[in-house]
Amino acid sequence: MRCITVGPSFSTSMNKQVSNIWDALFDDPGEKAVLAIKSRLMDEIRHHLKKENLTQEKAAEVLGVSQPFISDIATGKISKFTIDALVSILAKAGIDVEVRQVPQPTFFKTSRKRGA
Repeated sequence: MRCITVGPSFSTSMNKQVSNIWDALFDDPGEKAVLAIKSRLMDEIRHHLKKENLTQEKAAEVLGVSQPFISDIATGKISKFTIDALVSILAKAGIDVEVRQVPQPTFFKTSRKRGA
């Protein structure tokens, strides 16, 4: 079973350390999380297709989708896909997806005292 995690840190041109590339591009935490997950799922699909040495045509046939669908994954057209569509493709490829909850940074915690 594979676990979906967001990868290593990147440095932006302003030398600001970010936990992933989406942190440098977007302010909305929800949008960043969705894009990071989609990106990771698409990477996993591309890795699987390469490992299995599948052409786009053969991959489309095996996975029950169109060749342009596979092409869009191969070229990273992230906005064309939903998380559930990508998870479905991975399931058809025989790859289990596990999602882990990761603790949020401390700025999400409230400073209220108990009993207040």
